[in-house]
Amino acid sequence: RDLSPAVPTDRLMFRSVLMRAARGALRADVAAPSDPAFATKLKFNFSIPSTPLYTGAPVRMVIIPGAAGVFGVLKDHVPTIAAMKPGVVQIQENEGETELKQFFVSGGVAFVKPDS
Repeated sequence: RDLSPAVPTDRLMFRSVLMRAARGALRADVAAPSDPAFATKLKFNFSIPSTPLYTGAPVRMVIIPGAAGVFGVLKDHVPTIAAMKPGVVQIQENEGETELKQFFVSGGVAFVKPDS
């Protein structure tokens, strides 16, 4: 007989992702509507345990290695909270850039806020 607790697998996976120590955190925040720097861009925060890499930076697109699959975030993306799997976060700062900035993450959580 199986005596393990009846906890859904996705909940256990999400909890284990949150419990890991050295992880990155991504956040796309609400930008001030009157700020021309954010007219076609989202406000981007990206930090690792030791230091923030981006703080309120205007970027065009972010590609995130989500646990359920890789996904891209543009301005006005639907609000999302997603566990990240090990992979490369890619950042396009300006329209038309073909060279994306890339950062390896071992996991973490990505937050996309409303109206970002």
